[in-house]
Amino acid sequence: MKSTLAKLKNLIFQGGEEKWIKDFTEAYVSRVKTDSPKLSKKLEKLRYAKLHGAPHETPATGDPYHASVALRKRGDYKGSGLSLHIYPDGLVKPSKAEFPTVQVDLPDEEDQAGSSGKGKQNEQV
Repeated sequence: MKSTLAKLKNLIFQGGEEKWIKDFTEAYVSRVKTDSPKLSKKLEKLRYAKLHGAPHETPATGDPYHASVALRKRGDYKGSGLSLHIYPDGLVKPSKAEFPTVQVDLPDEEDQAGSSGKGKQNEQV
């Protein structure tokens, strides 16, 4: 059986060059896989991640600056999956109520080089 980290390496990203978006997406997926075996099985099927457009604000809904990421089973991004709003402060809000909203804190670059690479992650209620 592959470890969670090994499985994360199978997540294929398209679109956007912003490292924080990829980092927070991977941290969210890792956190949910670790905390929920049921949701882990669902996330295992969603191998493709795509940034939709550039990060932006949505004034009409009061949604602050965020990136929108689609997780899908297929590389053509058709069909259902999971969408995430990812905020620069590490807050990740999923489109489906069964998935948790999570506040993800990434480790400092110095910590990443010397430790297990796990950041402090706190669930947002």
